[in-house]
Amino acid sequence: MLFIKQSKEVEALGLSKNNLGSFGGEEILGSDVGKALANALCKNNILTSLDLYLNHLGSEGGIAISNALHKNNSLIFLDLSYNGLGLLGGNAVVNALCNNNTLTIIGLSSNELGSNMGKALAVALCKNTSLTFKSFKQLSW
Repeated sequence: MLFIKQSKEVEALGLSKNNLGSFGGEEILGSDVGKALANALCKNNILTSLDLYLNHLGSEGGIAISNALHKNNSLIFLDLSYNGLGLLGGNAVVNALCNNNTLTIIGLSSNELGSNMGKALAVALCKNTSLTFKSFKQLSW
């Protein structure tokens, strides 16, 4: 993740379908990868697009990414679909959306966010004026 942290030229990074957070079907690296990505995002102000679709980052990875969303002011596209964020990770991302004013596109599809997340998501979307496209298919409500 040092690459993301120090990059002065890369504006878009596609890491979808790399199973970054799992090994042999076991979710063991999700939090470490999420934390490394979050650390890099906090220090990078060039990257505008990050596709993390289907990487099994888990709830701890989602929490780490959400912390970065509070600090990063360049990212406009983020796809976290199919990462098993669960209730804790999903809640952290939704809360970060309340304060982030640079993201315009977010993908959260198929993350097992739970039935109560709909209301929290609605509140976040009312507060966030920058989001123009959202993908929330199969949120398990």
